[in-house]
Amino acid sequence: MASAHLVVDCGATLGESAVWHSRAQQLYWLDLAVPTIFRFDSATGETIARPVSGQSPLGGLALSVDDDKLVLVKREGAVLYDPGTGDETNIAHPLRGRQGLAYNDAGVDRAGRLWVGTLDEAETEPHAEVFVVHADGSWTSAVKSLVICNGPAFSLDGSVMYLSDTVERVVRAYDVHGDGRVAGSRIFAHFTDDDGLPDGLAVDADGALWVAHWGGGRVSRWSDGGQRVDDVEIPTANVTSVAFGGSDLSRLYVTTAKDPYNGAERAPLSGALFAVDTAVPGVETTAFAMPS
Repeated sequence: MASAHLVVDCGATLGESAVWHSRAQQLYWLDLAVPTIFRFDSATGETIARPVSGQSPLGGLALSVDDDKLVLVKREGAVLYDPGTGDETNIAHPLRGRQGLAYNDAGVDRAGRLWVGTLDEAETEPHAEVFVVHADGSWTSAVKSLVICNGPAFSLDGSVMYLSDTVERVVRAYDVHGDGRVAGSRIFAHFTDDDGLPDGLAVDADGALWVAHWGGGRVSRWSDGGQRVDDVEIPTANVTSVAFGGSDLSRLYVTTAKDPYNGAERAPLSGALFAVDTAVPGVETTAFAMPS
């Protein structure tokens, strides 16, 4: 059975949204609560943390077809972000003028569209949505009536979107049409109380889904038929996101958050970055197809 090892004890309050940049062989991830972007260089082992302007919380991170920039989702909307200078260019802001909601997590489908989740800030009401942002910056609402959205991730052929409906303790699957519309919502995976809550997601080269367990101290692997086939323990409770990286994409990077999250003391290694070497590699992350 695979095991996790420590990569960086960065002490993030809410580490999230890991993204692997293959050309640079670097991992990026965020602290949503204390707006910060981290960069880990796998060749040198160096980690750099850079504050991000704007209000907390940050929402998510994705690759861009402009190889020197990332897509950063923040309180003020989705922006094209230069990690070297901190410069930003606005892309889209579906939540403009709406109260009580914040962006939460993001992913890019196989067609290059950006999918942005949201959450109800009180974490009680099903007002959250998932938006699809197209290359021209236009957007549509794809999924509604959730409390907290996490993920999303996409099947190898792009026909299925997986989404963590975190408060309901399920991962849902949706059929994705060619124009970005979704249909056929169904429950893909159930979580028990002992499992914690489903959070970030990633798909490997066999089409299996890896899920981070908030409060469960582990990541799990599920076949594309919805069968749980593996668990890897992470040495801290609040596991938040997963991303395949490394030269052959066989290293699963795992972000975590402070434990206890609302407590004054930080448990050892909570908020750290971990990695798991997997038998089945991941697949190349798709970049958002916004024109450079």
